[in-house]
Amino acid sequence: MGVILPHNHHPHYPPMGISIYLDNAASTPPHPDVIAAFSEIATSSYANPSSAHKAAYALQRELGRAAVGILERLGVAESAARVVWTSGGTEANNLAIYGTARRQRKKQFKGVALQTEHASVLMPLQELQKDGADIQLVRVDSTGGADLEHFATCLQDDTDLVCICHVQNETGTVQDLKAIREIMDRVATKSRLHIDAMQSFGKADIRWQDARPDMISASSHKTHGPGGVGALIVRRGIELQPLLAGGGQQDNLRSGSIDGVGIRLFAMAAALMLDARAATQERVHGLNRLLRKRLAALSLPGSREVRVVSPEIGSPYILAFSLPGFQGAVLARILSEAGIHIGTGSACASESKTPSKVLTAMGLSEAEAFGMLRVSFGHQNTVDDVEALVVALKLAVQEY
Repeated sequence: MGVILPHNHHPHYPPMGISIYLDNAASTPPHPDVIAAFSEIATSSYANPSSAHKAAYALQRELGRAAVGILERLGVAESAARVVWTSGGTEANNLAIYGTARRQRKKQFKGVALQTEHASVLMPLQELQKDGADIQLVRVDSTGGADLEHFATCLQDDTDLVCICHVQNETGTVQDLKAIREIMDRVATKSRLHIDAMQSFGKADIRWQDARPDMISASSHKTHGPGGVGALIVRRGIELQPLLAGGGQQDNLRSGSIDGVGIRLFAMAAALMLDARAATQERVHGLNRLLRKRLAALSLPGSREVRVVSPEIGSPYILAFSLPGFQGAVLARILSEAGIHIGTGSACASESKTPSKVLTAMGLSEAEAFGMLRVSFGHQNTVDDVEALVVALKLAVQEY
């Protein structure tokens, strides 16, 4: 284990010094146009937008255009929602949850979420539960899809908040937002719907009119933009309690001087990604199908077979698969030493000694969960990347 594989063993193998990056669900490389624009934007947008001078006013206008651009590409009118800039997806999710719960000063907070939510959703809910909140977790089926019958029983007429991860970050499972909203309309008409769109923003339709979300969380570094920037898109009329006390920026909802440079680059990356979405998605579908085909032909010791975990109707950007009997984390390290970088699930829990709760909730055994690897595609990936990965994976299994 841990052997460095020969870089020129196969024509599809990465040449010496070349890296193939297939962990885009964890973080994406900045778009080349974003990198090219950084210097100009950094030298023109460094002012504090809360200051009372011409440079600050100019940046305020740019940030306003950035917010409108993101809303327009989601098909949302500026009159229907606003953008609250955050430090990333975790803060956006926390603001949606704590911001809702802390307004319930005279009643018990009631929240509903899927068992397979990201830790930045589940952990705040667990903390609220310690303080007396009523938190219900919805079961999922073997594909990771929400058990809609169970979802309906988890709702109450006074449920405050429903949290749904649109595209699951470990498996690529896509939730039916329209069906979820229809059930809420029957059972919990006053409940707010918060959508974690970290893996779907810029990649999949988030139908504002059908799902009628009250809040959507997004992250810049998941969309080929810079790290440390995110957004919570909030429907007009939704009131939240702020998490941070300070200067009262962003209408007192999110105190702290905002990163004008990062926000402008985030908006630019989002525009580039959304404008190219159809072409990118078609190409990524092809890469996903090719990898599935190659994995089906991959032989393992003891006549074992690779188990593909991601549903075929899931997001094409994520393909999770398990090699039972192997440690996915070990295989990932061997591949990385050879210049191919993939994931083992959520990057936030990659060092965990326990099996993924997402995978066990879907019915996978511990051996299958520990043997999982996750390939996630970005706009930069090619057929050669997939072929090189398969060659390297075969060698890694042999050398394990």
